[in-house]
Amino acid sequence: MQESEIPKIISPENPQAEGTSPNPLRKKRMALVALVFLYYGMGFCIPLATSVGQGMEMMVQLIFSLIAQVFIIYWFIVDAQERNYTISKALFLMLFALSFLAIPYYFIKTRGKKALAPILFCLLLLLAFGSSEALGKWVGGQMPTIFARIRNGKG
Repeated sequence: MQESEIPKIISPENPQAEGTSPNPLRKKRMALVALVFLYYGMGFCIPLATSVGQGMEMMVQLIFSLIAQVFIIYWFIVDAQERNYTISKALFLMLFALSFLAIPYYFIKTRGKKALAPILFCLLLLLAFGSSEALGKWVGGQMPTIFARIRNGKG
């Protein structure tokens, strides 16, 4: 076997093996930032969707929740690759159905005794997501009033 045919192994000496990105931490941060903006967008769109029709609010929440799930799964895949951990099919399915259990379980499996800090950080992120969504709802709720003022020439 020639040296070029030998597969590269991820290790502290070789952090960039074949098929890995140069900076997984940046990818994970971008996914989390995208989630904050996504929740803001959902909050912004819900009042607008409600003004269109009653069923539209649920449709908007469903679409945004599915997009959020994609970002969460992406974060898990990048983190698992970084830690050289294989996500089992059961854990992958748990991420969709029971994220509130799957996330702490994953942190405990991959970080051991150091899992408390990421779990607390995850709780802070949930607070940020909720705050971002609430801000979006407030801003989105103001839009019909703003549009009415513009239409009436008072804006």
